[in-house]
Amino acid sequence: KVSEKINSKIASLIEPFTVGCNAVQRIGNIEAGKGAIVFGAGPIGLAAAITLKYLGCKVVVVDLMANRLEIAKDLGLEVCNASTENYLERCGEILGSIPGMMGGSSIDADYYVDAAGNQAVIDNFFSGAKAFSTLSVVAVHHKPITLNMIPLTYNGIRIIGPGGGFGDDVRLVLEIFESGQFDIEKLITHVYPHDQFIEAIQKANDAKEALKVVIEYK
Repeated sequence: KVSEKINSKIASLIEPFTVGCNAVQRIGNIEAGKGAIVFGAGPIGLAAAITLKYLGCKVVVVDLMANRLEIAKDLGLEVCNASTENYLERCGEILGSIPGMMGGSSIDADYYVDAAGNQAVIDNFFSGAKAFSTLSVVAVHHKPITLNMIPLTYNGIRIIGPGGGFGDDVRLVLEIFESGQFDIEKLITHVYPHDQFIEAIQKANDAKEALKVVIEYK
């Protein structure tokens, strides 16, 4: 049952937040103080990033779209614009760098979430992942990807598929919403009355302008 502390607009975000929260919780044993990187600043990615921050992690959100990264910053998250910044340098600057087991340096991050779904994300992950870090893949990859299996073998890296959402995820999402620590409504970029349903769906398909679109029924 949704608490009276949660208004209807925020309640409409429970489903995507549950998916993002599940991507984090399936990693297991999230420790406060650890570094985390989320690829993708869409609703699912931001939900995962907020969940990680709520659990005490230092989080960087990586995306190519400045408008989405501005929302991430407004939510108190660190960001990396991969279209204008060097991923390894920027994330290493925020989270710190440590010597890599196979030479070079690694980003001091233990937890990763792929909420973008492309080869560049996988390549960036492997380029800076430290030993025994975990990548949770919640994005739907529409094309086959190439994996470098050597780091999995020598560095103990894990790649997992979260598999949906469960009751414990919903309970944590409601707890996050009720906490008031984050301005969750910032994820809602457009609100339409129900008689503009078609326009709302079209706007929701415009990633350059829209993040989450809400249709109101009155």
